[in-house]
This record gives sequence, structure tokens and C-alpha cells, in this order.
Amino acid sequence: MAADPILIIATQTRLAPARGQAGPIRSAMADYWALTKPEVNLLIAIATFAGFYLACPRPLDDFPWLLLVKTLLGTLLVASGTGTLNQYVRCAGLPGDRSLPDG
Repeated sequence: MAADPILIIATQTRLAPARGQAGPIRSAMADYWALTKPEVNLLIAIATFAGFYLACPRPLDDFPWLLLVKTLLGTLLVASGTGTLNQYVRCAGLPGDRSLPDG
């Protein structure tokens, strides 16, 4: 018993570009963003904010907001740089087979 042919009709003529075809700048920015590990950095920023808030002995009306912003920005920059350096050491810095040892 032969199967009947399936007829597919394409109604959409405009297709979205693939990730590599989105443009070199957009693709590079997406790669840099992924390299900085934003999910991990969000957790680091939350922990930094909590520690900053708990360590501040002043009442909330005298809270040093500018110092908090500078601290969070510096922490995020350091954490992003650390994530990027970690990826470099893992991928480009140590060539060869780096599988985990058995046993």
C-alpha cells in the first residue's frame, strides 16, 4: 500500500535570518554577552547588594545609593572579566584532550 503524497504549501514568504546571518556586529555582541555569563553575574550582583545593605549601619534615609551603584558596577565588571578569562583558559589556553580522569 503506497502512501499518498503530502502537499506542503508555504504561506509565509519572509523568513527570519539565522543567527549567523543577523549581521556581524549583532552576532559579535551576542557572543560577547554570552561570554560574560549574565546568569551567574545576576546572582553575584544580588549577593553583593545583600551584603552591602546588611553591612550599612546607617538608617535608610541616609543610604549611600551612589556608592552602591559604583560597587555593583565594579563587581559586575570584575565578574564578567573573570568569566571571560575562564573561558579563554578553558578553550584556547590548554589545547588537547582535557577529559576527566576515570577512577
